[in-house]
Amino acid sequence: MRTMAGLALALVLAPAALLARQAPDGTGWTPALELRVVSAYPDGARSGSFGRWKLGGDAAPIAATVWSGPTLCSIGISGAGTAAVTLNGGPEIAGTRTPASPNVWTLNGEYVGETGGRYAVRLTTRFERAGGQDANASTTQTLALREGDSLTLDAIRGAVDSSCPVHTVTLEARLVMQAGPALTRAQYVADLWLVRTNEAGERREHLVTNLDGLAPAPFRFSRLPIPVSSPIVKEANALVWTQMAGALRARPQPDGQIELDLDTDSRVFGVETADSTWPASAMRRKTLRLKADETTAIDFPAPVGFVSLSVGAGVERRNVRFYTEPLFSGQKVQLLIRLRALP
Repeated sequence: MRTMAGLALALVLAPAALLARQAPDGTGWTPALELRVVSAYPDGARSGSFGRWKLGGDAAPIAATVWSGPTLCSIGISGAGTAAVTLNGGPEIAGTRTPASPNVWTLNGEYVGETGGRYAVRLTTRFERAGGQDANASTTQTLALREGDSLTLDAIRGAVDSSCPVHTVTLEARLVMQAGPALTRAQYVADLWLVRTNEAGERREHLVTNLDGLAPAPFRFSRLPIPVSSPIVKEANALVWTQMAGALRARPQPDGQIELDLDTDSRVFGVETADSTWPASAMRRKTLRLKADETTAIDFPAPVGFVSLSVGAGVERRNVRFYTEPLFSGQKVQLLIRLRALP
């Protein structure tokens, strides 16, 4: 069984592994940059037209032009790798761009390279027209994205018009991984054990989930309260606990190994009061490279910090900053993962 530290885990791919992941015969995983045109409606955002460009090798250059019709309820797009789409009652597809198009936005870019699972692209965006006026404001930036990361590049805003409920269209960049059919068809059963150890002994909780290369598989272990003796914590009626939630995604590799993305909520250890929960929730990703039927252990050390607790009543009520380390003393949390390939 392999053991890894939760806060110090890093994956370094050997050159051969990177080449295998981007195998030219289509059997590996290839990074691609997506441009998403997202329209904000009163009942929520709706994605429509998009562009997608593979990164590296002899891939086509990144280039797109987006324009609007008389209102933002019609959007057009052009360029190699783009597709004009209207979905879920989203904007209509604007016809050919004309000198009268009130908003014209362009994107050009190039792939820079990969480091530590992040893919760098240098993008230049420019408004040729905005709000019916000529413009020439451009921005160049280098993005270092991993799979699933997205960033808003620009926004097109239109005047309030009773004939169109859309007043903002955002243009978002997103990094996705594309795989050959053989890899996306691979399926696994994931056995997860959450091992929580303290002075009273060891407690194990077991979950089983199916996963593949198409989408993340969520998981959630139960919340386990931690008994505390501090009078201040008791007076504040604070709940101290451990819990783990997140998602797994398996990316089988041509060499037979499995690249596993493990996303976990930062609240593995927590302190909750009627007013707040510490620490703030945030997803953290660890990328593991393992073999089927191999058990890997990841340790999650308790965080160190201060939590604000309200104690007292009436005019005597006050906030007390409490150091969290004594609350989690002697508490250990470890996640065990084992993947089994399905036939």
